[in-house]
Amino acid sequence: MDIKIDAFAHVLPTDLLNNIKSDFPDVIEKNQFLKIPALTDLNIRRKDFPKDVKQIISNVNLNPEDYFDGKKAAQLCWDANEELVNYH
Repeated sequence: MDIKIDAFAHVLPTDLLNNIKSDFPDVIEKNQFLKIPALTDLNIRRKDFPKDVKQIISNVNLNPEDYFDGKKAAQLCWDANEELVNYH
């Protein structure tokens, strides 16, 4: 069986979303693509996923630097990357 690699697979760490929503409650309304359930729910994401495809996941384009100063944005990015490492 040939394995395909999807290197443009985005997820939205729930802690990152919740941290941004705490200061910007309308972030989802302003970014409609964030309503896609498979961004945050890996069970949905994996359901019916082709067995011959492996994903290299990365954080979705919700940039903390668009919302916060450099220090807080950097910390949120760090935390989101740590959360991404622990996605199973």
